[in-house]
Amino acid sequence: MRGWFAVTSTVLLLACLLTPAVSAAPADAAPCGGDFASWLQGVKQEAAGKGISPNTIQSALSGVTYDPGIIARDRMPGQDHRKGAAGGN
Repeated sequence: MRGWFAVTSTVLLLACLLTPAVSAAPADAAPCGGDFASWLQGVKQEAAGKGISPNTIQSALSGVTYDPGIIARDRMPGQDHRKGAAGGN
């Protein structure tokens, strides 16, 4: 079984690899809302389009699930919710 840290690290690595593409083309950003499965499929397709191997994509995203708690915190205005951050928990 994969540890939480390994999954998180892999997802963060994949996010870092995709960030230049997202920040370079904000018009391509996914709209808010919609279903998680469609969003995740789009992330996988974008990663594949950027040359990331199918094995890396599968390894990085196989355990990713929708977390309503994260969405709720994200929608709270004006707060930094990272642990240890000023104003965070």
